[in-house]
Amino acid sequence: QVDGSSARSGGWLALPHEYNATKTVYAHHRRGEDGLWVDAAVRNLHFTHAKPWDLRARGHRGYGRLNRLWWSTYLLNDAKLSAGGLQRVML
Repeated sequence: QVDGSSARSGGWLALPHEYNATKTVYAHHRRGEDGLWVDAAVRNLHFTHAKPWDLRARGHRGYGRLNRLWWSTYLLNDAKLSAGGLQRVML
């Protein structure tokens, strides 16, 4: 649990790993024996190195499941935007 006192005193506040989960953590802890990777607990997945939207990049081996999760979430959110009359702006 985070109380924010460090941030109020001018320091930095370390977030739990669920807010910066990485593919490396997934690779080493996805079996869940140590409780470090729990799918339902991950709030932000940081794609380091090979990105799911750049399939030509090296480094995708072993991360197909995470890439599919990213694409399904992206497409779902895109559909929600379209249904609400909004349009994605690409810069």
